[in-house]
Amino acid sequence: MSLIDALVQLRSAHLENAYRAVAINDRADAYLGLDLNQFPCLFVRAIDVAHVPPMQTARVRLRFDSPYTLTFPDGRKETGRFHVLSLISAQEDDVETFLRIGEAFLIRGEQGEPPASSLARYFRSLVRLFDTRPAPDLTLERQGLWGELFLMRSTRGYNHWGKHWHSVDTRIFDFSSLEKRVEVKTTTSQQRQHRFSHRQLFSTGQDKIAIVSIMLTPDDAGLSLRELVDECLHEVQGSEIVVKLEQSIRRAGMESRGERGPSFNAEAALQSTGWYWADDLPHFRAEEPQGVSETHYKVDLTGAPQIGVNQLSGWLDLWEEP
Repeated sequence: MSLIDALVQLRSAHLENAYRAVAINDRADAYLGLDLNQFPCLFVRAIDVAHVPPMQTARVRLRFDSPYTLTFPDGRKETGRFHVLSLISAQEDDVETFLRIGEAFLIRGEQGEPPASSLARYFRSLVRLFDTRPAPDLTLERQGLWGELFLMRSTRGYNHWGKHWHSVDTRIFDFSSLEKRVEVKTTTSQQRQHRFSHRQLFSTGQDKIAIVSIMLTPDDAGLSLRELVDECLHEVQGSEIVVKLEQSIRRAGMESRGERGPSFNAEAALQSTGWYWADDLPHFRAEEPQGVSETHYKVDLTGAPQIGVNQLSGWLDLWEEP
């Protein structure tokens, strides 16, 4: 049973006790609960001692090793000591985020991480997520997210790229692994021109940088950003990739399920996708001079050679290696 399914079951139980709860996938140590304010709470049995003071922000609270009595849908009660992570928000967007991230951390906790440590990481991730603000230019941010998700979908899949995906919007590249880098650029123009930072095209180390260029055709009947987001969420559920996706969703102002976002012709996007080595693109072939930083410029990729199919396949295989 997913946490979202568990919440549906709890809400339909109509119990009036302070902490209603339901077991999660028949686990004996973890429960999803609701308090009297209808806020969801995640209870994890305190099998580890955690002499840590409670932590709280405006929307999330974490308490360690505290006594609670839980009431289950069949009327049974259980008293014990639990670590409890609570959401302090009735907004459905926040509830969904709380539950999706929770599943990833519960699965990771099954792999031997102490419950208190797992919940503390979960708490910190939620704090960062809820502090994420929409980008100043939502049109540009949503178009960029569409391009990143479309690349993931059309080449090797969401789970392949998700673990290499940037976790903060200040990262120079969209995907990174050791000395391998991928930057995705999109345009709705008829010319294959994109803006780059100098660092995205000129490497001062051993980085091998690939640029993915996607030319987009707006299409009201096309593939929407909402569809890509939902598809990715389904594919990566239960993994910590969900945290990165949730951050991107919030930067793009896509928390509300009623927000469809931009739509583009998927077939045209696939046909237009080109892969290029950064070394082969026009750019300044020297480091920025002392005193100069954050250099950006527009580059026309029209005459640049694309990476061959076999070479690209071999390079992408290297991303699978540990």
